[in-house]
Amino acid sequence: MLTETSLAPTLPETEIAPGVDLQPATGPLLCPDDALDSLLRLPAGWDSYGAASITVRAVATARAIVRVLSAIGAIAPAICPRPCGGVLLEWTCGDWSALDIGPDGMIETDDD
Repeated sequence: MLTETSLAPTLPETEIAPGVDLQPATGPLLCPDDALDSLLRLPAGWDSYGAASITVRAVATARAIVRVLSAIGAIAPAICPRPCGGVLLEWTCGDWSALDIGPDGMIETDDD
């Protein structure tokens, strides 16, 4: 007789789900400066919904924040484009945190 337990896949110790490995990434990862530079190359409409091009001002603010935090030993954030032309910096170490940088370079936090 098959039970739910007998149908569960056996995963290697380093996997938390099929295909999701806890081992460090081995592929080429973009450094924050390269990731930010790549955002500037996104054309208008990059998300297929009419997103604005990422602004130089948003990237400059994000770059300054990342460099200051890196200098004090903080981990690098995930760097994401925003449809408004801004940049989102996200950290998922302990408490989740994010900085939303608008196209004008102004910063908003996820704090209430």
